[in-house]
Amino acid sequence: LLLSSRFAGGRIISVCFGLIASSGFLMFGVGGVNPWVFVAALLPASIAGSCLRTPGANLMLEQQKEDTGSASSLMICAGIFFGSVGMFLISLGWKDLIKVLGVMNVATGLSSLVLWLAISGKPYIKQVSR
Repeated sequence: LLLSSRFAGGRIISVCFGLIASSGFLMFGVGGVNPWVFVAALLPASIAGSCLRTPGANLMLEQQKEDTGSASSLMICAGIFFGSVGMFLISLGWKDLIKVLGVMNVATGLSSLVLWLAISGKPYIKQVSR
């Protein structure tokens, strides 16, 4: 609520995707130094992921004229599906799990940011006021 009262939802979403990618770069670069550095590198992605939920859900549900229950179910299903894909990928026996996690965060953050910037201003996307 504090963030959404000061910033537009689209701005919060963009910044959070950027933070996830930046956190991935940090994890890849220095995340393996020691556990505390790993936590410090992962923290921005964790906070950004939490901050994304409210404006993202609000924006997605605003696109639905009716049957928001189905839209909500689809959002939850997608989250579980992509979380499962991430768990599968990280469990493939990589030599350096921290670097792989960093690459996954960079790929997720950057691809999400690029896709978001590509569609967020389109006329078929209903803009949500603060």
